[in-house]
Amino acid sequence: MLKTQEIIIFLFSIFLTFFLTRFLISNPDIFFFGLILAILLIFVSFFSPQAGLAFLIFSMLLSPEIKLADVPGREVVVRIDDLLIAAVFLGWFAKSIFTKKLEIVVTEPLLPIFLYTMIYIISTYLGIVSGRIFLTKAFFYLLKYIEYFIIYFLTTQIVTTKKQLRIYILLFIITSIIVNIHGYSLIGQVDRLYAPFDKSTVVIKGMEVGSTEANTYGGYLLIVISLLISLFCYSNNVNLSLIYFFLTIFSLIPFAYTKSRSSYLGFIFMIITLIILTEKKKILILTILFLLFVLSPIIFPQATQTVVERIKETFSDTTSVQEEATILGFKIRELSALARVNSWKKMFTEFIPKKPILGFGVTAVGLVDTQIPLIAGEIGILGLSIFFWLIFSIFTLTFKIFKTSDDPLYKSISLCVFSTLVGLLFQSTAANTFIIIRIMEPFWFLTGLVMVLPQIK
Repeated sequence: MLKTQEIIIFLFSIFLTFFLTRFLISNPDIFFFGLILAILLIFVSFFSPQAGLAFLIFSMLLSPEIKLADVPGREVVVRIDDLLIAAVFLGWFAKSIFTKKLEIVVTEPLLPIFLYTMIYIISTYLGIVSGRIFLTKAFFYLLKYIEYFIIYFLTTQIVTTKKQLRIYILLFIITSIIVNIHGYSLIGQVDRLYAPFDKSTVVIKGMEVGSTEANTYGGYLLIVISLLISLFCYSNNVNLSLIYFFLTIFSLIPFAYTKSRSSYLGFIFMIITLIILTEKKKILILTILFLLFVLSPIIFPQATQTVVERIKETFSDTTSVQEEATILGFKIRELSALARVNSWKKMFTEFIPKKPILGFGVTAVGLVDTQIPLIAGEIGILGLSIFFWLIFSIFTLTFKIFKTSDDPLYKSISLCVFSTLVGLLFQSTAANTFIIIRIMEPFWFLTGLVMVLPQIK
């Protein structure tokens, strides 16, 4: 267990960062302050890359956005977190050069990650040359796409001991508690919950149709809930098991109020995967889920009603647009759901037929709120194939580590990543999950932890 002093220091650091970012977002010179913070973090990371990574964990969800430009198709925004990731990387790299200890930990996903990134760069370059893409917009979005992999890379290079692993998981959980406290504060104030510093709604064709940020919060909570249940499964400490259980319930309430149907879908398959794979407490989890299903209308009536009504909206005509689509015999009429269906149609009727191999490049296809069609549109069949290779490599390696590990903590983290990835893939059928920063940064961080488990072991 961690020492009491260490826990107090981490709690203080997290709350200090939260209130600091709250101050920055209300300050007109927010970018200037963010830049100063990044410079300070370079020095911190130079002397202690572990401290820099710890700082990143709770800045993933607790950093504001700065709108740089409004170009056709998408807004160009930079988050304070973007600057901090670059700062930690530079600090770690400078220390490695200075101490002459630049020894790269090579993990198997690095090859598909590299090829995936190169396809994006090549496709986007061709789009810029042909005049389809704005250089400024494409540049910033490419940086964001690469940013997730930098988190993964830093994690695999910095984490070397089990003690660090425990500390980072603790930070991750405490950050989720802060984020959920923010979520609870919004219940009854907004239609759909969203993470700190996000927006409540988006507008399509002059109509308020929902919140992509609510999907972001839903995807993030998929990761959190998966981690908590996985830790619950393999915890041998009764008190810790109770904490994980109550934190799971604590996360499920705001998850319901996100009204994110794609996240609900991901949750179903995430929990099924987790139950199938876990070697401990399988019957207990099934019993708890059954009781929650039966008793939730009584214990959490408002949250349960919110979920049921949101699912019903998919098949109800809630707009003045006279349009519908039929999937598996169900007629879909709701506007945002129809937008997802149309994205899949465009993939087969427009994106692949016109640019089958390398796609149109980053941002060239505009806003596509569905992951696979977005990848097909931006980097074509070749890029889509490498994406599936990357996903497959994570599945196989994580499953191997899960099966061969004896340590309860290692079991928990690998089970979390495997089941989370299943859930996020199903969420991505109706959301561009794998390019959303507040989902991908936590996911790639946890994936990095799993990939270094064999070295730690």
